[in-house]
Amino acid sequence: MTALIWASGRGHTEVVDHLLEAGANPDAADKYGTTALVWACRKGHLGTCKSLLEKHANVDTASSRGWTPLIMAAKGGYTEVVDCLLEREPHINVTDQEGNSALAWSAKHGHEEIVQRLLARGAYFNLPDKEGETVLISAARDGHLEVVRTLLSKYADVEAADVDRKTALFHAVEKGHVLIVKELLDAGANTETPNKVCFLPPAKEFKMATLCLRNTHFTYLKKFTVRVNE
Repeated sequence: MTALIWASGRGHTEVVDHLLEAGANPDAADKYGTTALVWACRKGHLGTCKSLLEKHANVDTASSRGWTPLIMAAKGGYTEVVDCLLEREPHINVTDQEGNSALAWSAKHGHEEIVQRLLARGAYFNLPDKEGETVLISAARDGHLEVVRTLLSKYADVEAADVDRKTALFHAVEKGHVLIVKELLDAGANTETPNKVCFLPPAKEFKMATLCLRNTHFTYLKKFTVRVNE
């Protein structure tokens, strides 16, 4: 790790400025491929990010785990840092080793303002990660209502399913996110979609009802059809 990387990760902007003026390489990386800019974005140090970018630090350089400055800023919820990076026109849809983009990370953590900014720049919202999760599935599972609403307003695919064939609706049901369930149902989500955990042919539709009852989500239990074999 160079002195510039150390100072950048701790937000010592004046020190960073002196090092850069002395000729420090703004794109030098540590043993994990993490540059000073990635470190600064990871910690939300706006002033340091600006200094590095003014010295033409590469806005798209990724660490060994695929973490770019934009992914780190979006993940941390640092809206001003994201805005600063977007001015440099980074590759918005690049993903890390797990298949998560900046949009995916901001949605997972409920950073709705950042989600809006990335969508406005053309971020892909139906792109699945390595587990098959789309941005909508992640937001619905983790209970981020406003993010879900934003994605649905962009016509995100409500029937997309992960590797376990669980849709956004099923994840919301599992977690008891009633308002999100309502939003998904209003958007036309299919209540009969089967998955590996809870298969829903006619003879077994009671399983979905059992899941609702176990979590005491009575307000939307009536939304599901329950049919028992005679």
